[in-house]
Amino acid sequence: MKFIAIFFLVNMIAVPIANAQDILSFQQRTSFAYKKMMQARKDVDVTTKMMIEADSELQRVQTQFEKAQEEYESAKNKLEQANLTLEQAERNWEQASAILMQEWGESERR
Repeated sequence: MKFIAIFFLVNMIAVPIANAQDILSFQQRTSFAYKKMMQARKDVDVTTKMMIEADSELQRVQTQFEKAQEEYESAKNKLEQANLTLEQAERNWEQASAILMQEWGESERR
């Protein structure tokens, strides 16, 4: 009977010690998980800020690119117009030269 009483007392003392160790282990795991969660939140915040800055930079570069495209198209149109003007001026010069050559030729024959 003494054995049963001693066994019962030992179990009553051992169970709370085992439960205390389990609780301590759970507390440590919970603390570790909390630290990991807080680091993950920090990482998300930092990454979100980086993404916002990158998006802003992308918008700025896209705007510059669109402006450069417009300037390119404008310059291209001006070049086409300048080439047309040059072609017309060359034709006019050739016609005027031909007329001058004719006039000289006729004046020499007279």
